Amino acid sequence: MVSQHKSLQSGFSLVELMISLVIILAIIGMIAPSFARILGKGNEATTKNTLKIAKQAITEYNIDTHQWPTTLADLEKRPDGISGWSGPYLADSKWSGKEIEDAWGQPLVYKKNEKGAKPPYQLYSNGNPDKEEDRIDAE
Repeated sequence: MVSQHKSLQSGFSLVELMISLVIILAIIGMIAPSFARILGKGNEATTKNTLKIAKQAITEYNIDTHQWPTTLADLEKRPDGISGWSGPYLADSKWSGKEIEDAWGQPLVYKKNEKGAKPPYQLYSNGNPDKEEDRIDAE
């Protein structure tokens, strides 16, 4: 009598596991660039919103003091010799008491232009630090 011996072990062979892993990695490889692009657009939109908040605070500062802030820190702490200041101008935002940063954690850039220049200041983000020429200007 010939005995049939069935294996009682169940599971996947190494080859089956490797094929499954290759398929999963291929799918991830196709999806990852799209996800990175979507995430980048989200960071850009968040940064544009932060720039709008900063621009509004700068405008309020100008209305109150009849001059432009020297630095963004002037929005939070009254500079010496400035009259009419009624800040802090970022008190109702998440930036109250903090340095204003873009979505990548980099500080916004504020440069006061010479008196009489149009526009009176520059406000922008350097954008994604992993990309060159990615500056985002305040609108």
